Amino acid sequence: MPRYSALLAGAFFCALIGCSSPDPAPTANSAPPAAGAAVGTPEIVSITPDAGSARSQRFEAIASHPGGAGQIENMQVLFDIGIRGADACWVDYRPASQTVALRTDDGNSWLAARPIGQPGVVENRQCALAAQNVTATAEGNQLKVVIPVSFKDGMRGDRDVYVIASSASAHTGWIKKGHWTIP
Repeated sequence: MPRYSALLAGAFFCALIGCSSPDPAPTANSAPPAAGAAVGTPEIVSITPDAGSARSQRFEAIASHPGGAGQIENMQVLFDIGIRGADACWVDYRPASQTVALRTDDGNSWLAARPIGQPGVVENRQCALAAQNVTATAEGNQLKVVIPVSFKDGMRGDRDVYVIASSASAHTGWIKKGHWTIP
């Protein structure tokens, strides 16, 4: 991804979660990382499968952090045409609260989060997630989140798959990791 695209994607992400800077690189005016936070930027390892076609699929997203998986505060997966947010299937996983949420249809806010591994469905017009079927494991430097997604009739056609992860001091920016066709 060209640097300007990464910065724009980072700015979009920061507008959503309130980062102080869209560029994860430290500057002379950057605040130090939060107490206990490891210095380093998360990395998106993979999403599996990274290509295919189905209305329902179990996706496995893996991110890593040089300071350990516990440094990852948030991981999101976005099924979209580009990085728009509206009319997308946009999943948010938060390790500290062990919750999963979806973005609203207009892309402006989050629907109520549900605890993973417990009954409950999070859905918008594009997709649905059964929280009881979402799992997350942290081992060493890697955080693996398994997200079974059911795409709805409101979402058809080709979609790119983007993943982003953040820590207290940095984020990856949106990384395109796959392509999915929804019949």
